[in-house]
Amino acid sequence: MKKVMSLLLLVAFGLTIIWSIPIQAHAAVTPTNNLISNGIYYIRNQRSGLYLDVYGKGTSDHTEVKQDYYNGGDNQRFQIKYISFGVYEIIPLHATNMRLDVYNASSDDNAPVHIYTSNSTNAQRFKIVPTGNGDGSYKILTATTGYTKCITVLGASMQPTNIIQYSYYNHGNQDNDHWYFEDVTLNEKTLVTLSPGETKSFEITIPDNISYAVETIQYGSSVVDTTLTVNNLSTGNQYDDNSGVGLYSFIGFNNQGGRNLTITVGANNSNTLSRFYLQIRKQKAVYYGFEYDDISTLKDLEKPYNYFSGLYDSYLYENKESSHFQEIDERGYSRYNSEIIFFSGHGYKDPNSDARGFGVSFSNTSLYLSDITNMNNVRIAVWSACYSSNTNNSYNTSFIDKSVASGAQAALGFPDSVTTVSSKSFTDDLYEKLAAGYTIGAAAEYAAKQIIWPWDNAKDYRITGSTSTTLNIANYTKTSSVIASQDNRISNYYDLVNNHNYQTYNDGNVTRYYMTINGIITNQFVDVAQDSSIQSCVTQNYNIGNEFSVLPILLDYDTVNTATEEKHLVYIIENNVATPVLISYVTITDHNGRTYSEAICRNLNNGVFIDYGDINTVEEENEAHVS
Repeated sequence: MKKVMSLLLLVAFGLTIIWSIPIQAHAAVTPTNNLISNGIYYIRNQRSGLYLDVYGKGTSDHTEVKQDYYNGGDNQRFQIKYISFGVYEIIPLHATNMRLDVYNASSDDNAPVHIYTSNSTNAQRFKIVPTGNGDGSYKILTATTGYTKCITVLGASMQPTNIIQYSYYNHGNQDNDHWYFEDVTLNEKTLVTLSPGETKSFEITIPDNISYAVETIQYGSSVVDTTLTVNNLSTGNQYDDNSGVGLYSFIGFNNQGGRNLTITVGANNSNTLSRFYLQIRKQKAVYYGFEYDDISTLKDLEKPYNYFSGLYDSYLYENKESSHFQEIDERGYSRYNSEIIFFSGHGYKDPNSDARGFGVSFSNTSLYLSDITNMNNVRIAVWSACYSSNTNNSYNTSFIDKSVASGAQAALGFPDSVTTVSSKSFTDDLYEKLAAGYTIGAAAEYAAKQIIWPWDNAKDYRITGSTSTTLNIANYTKTSSVIASQDNRISNYYDLVNNHNYQTYNDGNVTRYYMTINGIITNQFVDVAQDSSIQSCVTQNYNIGNEFSVLPILLDYDTVNTATEEKHLVYIIENNVATPVLISYVTITDHNGRTYSEAICRNLNNGVFIDYGDINTVEEENEAHVS
């Protein structure tokens, strides 16, 4: 943005702009030749290559200013505040009430440079002047000496040491009196202008191992067919032409902390001047949960957040409003236009009609389908809300369909009401497998199979977009997943079908064999997937002995279903005892249309109520082959 601002300012004053190597992103970049008033910079010493640094991130008066190794912190980032006639103040971003300051307003050589509370005196005024050596370096002259002396590195050291005031000497292009001002353009869009056949290169030192994105973006109304290369990745050089939006380019990477990368951009337009933005940003994940007056989804965020917090720039948001979700963030995008979107909360159903899925509830406000626009950065959006994949509304779409139509690679949601227990179980398992490298299709299939009962609405999830989308790799899709095998699954399968009554339910390409008692299904099952002539026992919950006892039903009950309640009788077999349990799925819609479901489970032998989460999911998965 700072480059764009400078461009607009220069154009406004009728000046001609000559581009050489563009402003670079982050540290170890080619320095800027045009300081921008109020711009933010790293300031790197020409001789040592170390960075101006406020010692220990101190915020008190007289904290020393040193040169130190690059760390990317705000104590190494400085705003250059224009005062008048080429005079500036230098403001450390970690303590914006402070200024770089010459100790005691001294005019002597060796006077220390520190930070001090802003006071608008000459001790805090500097001229930043090109050295004239043609290498993009500057000298920083002090007002306390009538701009005859400069700030420099004590003893011309190559190691971390103090910054002082000293008489200026120009010793060429390896001078400790000279400084490079490196634009801080991480997350910002840098305008690139290319002549026909020209390329430009950028350097960036990556400070950590999370996922980054480098991409070209359209500028103005003209479309440019760009090319993009990232060199010196640990995996080798990477080239891209059209992986971005339209004809633009995109390269993602991770695990490059501490590496200095060279980014080269070009254009396939051979006869015209090409202009486009280049953006280098962290790939981002946002997680939204709520403490409503009827339910809480805050714990739903914990596992998904933890699985990806080391891989993405991750943010956990609790009890926020829809305006926060839509707000423009540090990248220049709405927060919901992040690589990972996870919303866990209420979905809407119109209490006066059959319309549903038209909105979701934030803390005190709502987000409607019409509020969603650009989601070009989104890899996977998970809308864990009732009716989030339901299109029965005046928009004739759903949150997952609208996400993909707005640019998301993939989106997942539920077409009907879903219990908080099942939605949390499902999304916990979903993100566990996404973190392990599964595609969203395979991860969702796994998550659904961990839910025991065939009528649980979480099993009816729907995915739009590419089911092969993954999250654990920054730039490409992993297309296969492997489930560990155990030979005892084979014997369990044969034991069930040969020695017990059973009932089957088809679930996609898998048939679930439920053991039954008096025609009522139990929690004991084996899943069998049919692949050509080979059958695979892909999931199982089967752990009974040769003999087991069945507790009698001693309470009155009914299994009559209504529009808001669905009932099922099951047997839970544990420790070779089969217990009759009635599961009632109750859908609740308040006067605002916010909807959720509860599962009420009661032991029909002793009347004790049971936590649905204790009887609804499989703890482990196993696979074996049945010939």
